[in-house]
Amino acid sequence: MTHRMDRSGYEEIIHHTKIGEDTWHITRTHKEIYGTWKINLNCVIYNMPDGSQREVRFDSPT
Repeated sequence: MTHRMDRSGYEEIIHHTKIGEDTWHITRTHKEIYGTWKINLNCVIYNMPDGSQREVRFDSPT
């Protein structure tokens, strides 16, 4: 897990969990100062044999 907070009050938490040999689940949540937490990324990343990555999202990207 990684947490960051800017001087402006913006905060972001990134959770990255290895769920397989070449597979990661990543969620990113953020909030503005005095705001509520919102998900801005929920996906699984697959590292492919050719060195590329495939991303499957489970959120609604904006």
